[in-house]
Amino acid sequence: MSFQRLLLACALLVVSLLHGGAASAETLTCTDITTLPYTISAAGNYCLNKDFTQAFTGSAITINTNQVVLDCNDHFINQTGTAAVSGIFHGNRTNVTVRNCGVINFTRGITIVETAVGASRNNRVEHNDVRKSKIAGIQVAGSANVIENNRISDNQGGSLSYTYGILLSSYNDQGVGNVIRNNVITNIAPSLSVRVAGIYLLDVQNTAVRDNIISALFPPRDLGAYGLVGSTTVLGTAAISNTILSPTGGPPAGGGGLTYDGASYDGIRFDATTSTSNHNVCRSNTVGHFISDITVESTVGCVSDSNTTF
Repeated sequence: MSFQRLLLACALLVVSLLHGGAASAETLTCTDITTLPYTISAAGNYCLNKDFTQAFTGSAITINTNQVVLDCNDHFINQTGTAAVSGIFHGNRTNVTVRNCGVINFTRGITIVETAVGASRNNRVEHNDVRKSKIAGIQVAGSANVIENNRISDNQGGSLSYTYGILLSSYNDQGVGNVIRNNVITNIAPSLSVRVAGIYLLDVQNTAVRDNIISALFPPRDLGAYGLVGSTTVLGTAAISNTILSPTGGPPAGGGGLTYDGASYDGIRFDATTSTSNHNVCRSNTVGHFISDITVESTVGCVSDSNTTF
């Protein structure tokens, strides 16, 4: 190649990089939420640019429309009150994304509900840090929702018999195609005598649960801890490449102040009856130190393949 052609090629490359860089650096404008509580009633992009610490008697942020992105920019919403409310809430919505939010001390950190078949779908809950929830860190209902790259820790327990890291369900057992992946659920030593579940699936089918880390679930005395549970209505679901570990010993700094010598019962358990039309699958998971690491398929359970248990 001649020197002139080389210069021309370099110039074209620089122009291409500049145009490509400009496109990739483009940022979306957002409506800055400056006071809470706040209700989002119009589609668009919304953000937080500071932390909030106050007593809430209702949800801190309520999303009442479709096509919304809420980005908290890693800022925290801290509940100092006692009302049984959610940090971020929406129901029967589609194409809503909640990301980069820190949510502390709520009954449910992030909540998506569904009250009609197919009403809640195509939503995303991603890259959030949810701490000290009472009933559930993240509770989602519906179909085709994605829960990924969240960190959930320090659940306290509330009015139900369980405290959940992630609770997934649907209306009338019709939820399909949800994905739970790359979440970390850890260090749950509740201050109330409740059972502890890392991920609990209820009334959903064809769910993918993969690459999550569940560890350090401390069961109070006479109660149990469970890593990943699929109820009797969970069908055609795959648990793949999850790491689920039961702790040995008590929680650091005493946890929530109870005695934590309950049982770590099940690492992965599916309760649906197996049939020619239904099999749940457990593949390439690492599960350790539970009384039953993985419930292998017989009348119930999952088809087990290439798992590591110890």
